Amino acid sequence: MQPDDGLVQGGNPSTGPDALLWVEIQTVFANRVFTREQAFADMDPSIPTTSSTNEPSSKRVKLDPSIDLLFSQASSSRSNSAGTPDTEPEPLRITRRFATGLNERAWDDPCNEHFHPTYRALHDNVKTEITHEQEQLMHKAICAQFPDFHMEVLNEEIDLNEMAGTAIVWLFIRATGGLPGVQRDAIGVFRWKKERGKWWCVYHAGFREPMAVY
Repeated sequence: MQPDDGLVQGGNPSTGPDALLWVEIQTVFANRVFTREQAFADMDPSIPTTSSTNEPSSKRVKLDPSIDLLFSQASSSRSNSAGTPDTEPEPLRITRRFATGLNERAWDDPCNEHFHPTYRALHDNVKTEITHEQEQLMHKAICAQFPDFHMEVLNEEIDLNEMAGTAIVWLFIRATGGLPGVQRDAIGVFRWKKERGKWWCVYHAGFREPMAVY
C-alpha cells in the first residue's frame, strides 16, 4: 500500500495539492519573518496558523487558512518542544535526525528507512522533483565540495494528527561551512504518513533565504 500523499507530479510547485504548501514556504521569506533570533513573525490573532508554541512571547508564521485543507485536523497536536525521547513525536525526532545525520555524514543511518518508495523532494535550486536517492547524491556532492558544511537546527515545529496518521514537520535550519564567511537560513517542510504502524516521510519541500555574510 502506498500513502495517499497527493504528490505533485512533474516538478511544478505552482500547481497540484502541494501548491499551497509551497506558497506558504515562500511567504515566510517574502515577509522577511525568518530572523537570527526567531523563526516566526509576530502573530496576528485574527489570522489562523498551522503552528503554535507554548511561550507567550513566541513568534509565529502568518498562514492562509486554506492550508488546513491539506490535512484533516480532527485530532491534532502542534508543538515546537523537543520533549524527551519517550514523549516527542516520532516524525519530529526522525526529521531532526535527517539534518544531524547529514552533519555526521551518516549516509546509512537508520532514519533513511523512513523514506517512502514514492518520496519526492522539491528544492528551490532544483528544477524538478527528485527521489531520496537523488537527494542523497546531492548532499554527498555538497559535503565533498565543502567538507565543513553543517546544518544547525534553529527551530522545529510539528503539526500532528494521530487519528489520521499524518504529520507536517517544519525544520528551520542555518547552513554554514560552504563559501567562507557565508551562511544561509532555510526552511524544510516534511510531510509524513503512518501506515501499518510505521511513519513514512513522503514529501519534502525546501526553500532557502538569500546568502548572508558574517
